[in-house]
Amino acid sequence: MQHDVYTWQMKGNEFIHLDEVDNGSQFIDKAIKDWLSTVSKEQRGEFINKVFEILQTTDADTITQIKEKWIKNAKILVSTYKNMDEESKKIMTKTMEALFVIIKNNVKQKFKLSDKKEKKIKKI
Repeated sequence: MQHDVYTWQMKGNEFIHLDEVDNGSQFIDKAIKDWLSTVSKEQRGEFINKVFEILQTTDADTITQIKEKWIKNAKILVSTYKNMDEESKKIMTKTMEALFVIIKNNVKQKFKLSDKKEKKIKKI
């Protein structure tokens, strides 16, 4: 929400700053940073270009507009992906797989840490 100026909170004429972000934001931040460190700049660039190519087929200007007509847009997005050349599909699939593996590993790590904390609490 940090990119939406209408969600910012003010006290007087100053912005209110958080000492730290919530767990969900920390998880997403770690996943993205881990993903970026495992995917080459070229692969990231190609992936982002393909994502934007796919999104442009919806004629929406914002994510909100995509969500407003999500059934129609989902069909368009899937159709666009299916009609991509094999090399583009390979880039998209390989890059998304890398992200999902990182998310899966981060979830596992988070639960292991939670289990260890819980076991310590039970011992006390």
